[in-house]
Amino acid sequence: MSPLLDVDDLRVSYPTRRRDERVKAVDGVSFVMQEGETLGLIGESGSGKSTLGRALMRLVQPTAGTARLRGTDLVALRGRAGREMSAHLQMVFQDPHASLNPRMRVLASIEEPLAIRRVGDREHRRARALELFDLVGLSRELGARYPHELSGGQKQRVNIARALVLDPALVVCDEAVSALDVALQAEILELLRRLQSELGLAYLFITHDLSVVAHIADRVAVMYLGRLMEIGPVDQLVTRPRHPYTEALVSAQPRISPDGRERIVLEGDIPSPVHPPSGCRFRTRCRYATERCAEEVPAWREPAPGHRVACHYADTLELSGVDAASTSTLDGGRP
Repeated sequence: MSPLLDVDDLRVSYPTRRRDERVKAVDGVSFVMQEGETLGLIGESGSGKSTLGRALMRLVQPTAGTARLRGTDLVALRGRAGREMSAHLQMVFQDPHASLNPRMRVLASIEEPLAIRRVGDREHRRARALELFDLVGLSRELGARYPHELSGGQKQRVNIARALVLDPALVVCDEAVSALDVALQAEILELLRRLQSELGLAYLFITHDLSVVAHIADRVAVMYLGRLMEIGPVDQLVTRPRHPYTEALVSAQPRISPDGRERIVLEGDIPSPVHPPSGCRFRTRCRYATERCAEEVPAWREPAPGHRVACHYADTLELSGVDAASTSTLDGGRP
């Protein structure tokens, strides 16, 4: 079966004041997504997660590589063809308030993508927007309000409705619940899961919170300094991480009570994406690093079916994760 999204060696770089230097925000990322799948993308701030999502949305222009959505390369599209293809790929941003026009009533915000594309007449667009209100669990009476008259959770539901109004196949969620309190996070995550079940949506879910990813994702990709370090099924990645960076992310998750697991504290900050470390990008903060890590870029290896990792010692390191019996606490009871 052909994948929904096939990203191959995608790169995004920005010029600096020096002509011979560039910021390598995304530096050779490859992965595939299937129809109806949720792929979580995690990593520290500055790892390139949001830039990757924006590159897929064509909000920033990739400098190299391909990103094929149902066989069509998003990177190569220009003009009208790009605008038409963008209907199949939509985004939900982090800040629910900043994502809405404060001068537009929220119902009009949902209608706007249809009006821009000249889909149907005004009556058809209004009916479609109201249908989306019902789908995301909003009262139709709220459509006459302005964004500042809604709660944070209501505003994010409006943003989700607007992302769905053009019937996309893939929705990029960029920290879509990080600005909400814990109770609202749970509500929005359950809403996204229900919509996925009903509409057959696929999600690229970008976050720094592993517990959120464990709640909603089928697979997880771990990103560091512009590159992927590890990608695999969420349960395997949480219980048996194969990359030292993933092990550190798992150990950093808050715990209600001590469980004997070591808390790994990474020293220093992410290095400069202008001059990334040689060899393995993570080696300057890795407690297992050797000379080989500085001299040689790790090749991808597959220690388990569907579980891939870029580490020289993935087959020999005994890394700690979350016990299988504890995953229900981490993922909030995900079935």
